[in-house]
Amino acid sequence: MGLKIKKGDQVMVMAGKDKGRQGKVIQTMPKEHAVIVDGVNIVTKHQRPRPANRATPSTQTGR
Repeated sequence: MGLKIKKGDQVMVMAGKDKGRQGKVIQTMPKEHAVIVDGVNIVTKHQRPRPANRATPSTQTGR
């Protein structure tokens, strides 16, 4: 049986460290029974200030 959640649906995380957060589905993976949700599982990576990126010492990326 396939997933009932489709790309573009608004969902809420039910378990894990992001429990209760809401977001829009970006990608579905039916074989893994998983979805990628926008704005969930964001990680902040601190970078050393260098001349090229002096204005942004930290960046946020999705895992």
